[in-house]
Amino acid sequence: MKNLIDNLDEPFSEILLKLIDTKDMTDVVVYKRAGIDRRLFAKISKGQGYIPRKKTVIVNSPGGITSSVRS
Repeated sequence: MKNLIDNLDEPFSEILLKLIDTKDMTDVVVYKRAGIDRRLFAKISKGQGYIPRKKTVIVNSPGGITSSVRS
């Protein structure tokens, strides 16, 4: 987690994908639990100039993913 915070100069999509890998989760589990559709998740993960809204960042944040795993 500290490594992710230290590398905040990385794009949101790269940080999110690393976090998903760290948590051993699948993309499908993440976007279903986050309440976003497959197309939006694909746009986020490709990182092609996508700037997520605050809600998307919060839902996909480490706390959001961690709490989703526990439920």
